Amino acid sequence: MDQCTDCDLVFQTYAPVTVSVVYSGNDVLVYVENNGRNIIVINLLLLCIEFPNGQGVWYVRDAGLLNGGEQVEQGWMGLKFQIAAAGATQAKASIQYIEVTGRAVSCVSVP
Repeated sequence: MDQCTDCDLVFQTYAPVTVSVVYSGNDVLVYVENNGRNIIVINLLLLCIEFPNGQGVWYVRDAGLLNGGEQVEQGWMGLKFQIAAAGATQAKASIQYIEVTGRAVSCVSVP
């Protein structure tokens, strides 16, 4: 459903986060994958769905509306948002996020 150009695909390979839109039955599903080294916190999920007679735009800021909350652990990929959209012809999504970079690590050598 979501049409990416060759340039879009090149840019995605450099991005720490990938957003994918899938149409399943009458639902639009938004998946987020964290390819980076840091935890991300989603501030906004923006979804635009086109219909034959117009489009709808959703600004999802409430963590309670995101499956599993706003945090996405490193290496995790999964469904973050789902909405019924019977008759949709196209959908695109993007997210705004913050990377959590400050983490303490402790290692102990065992003799």
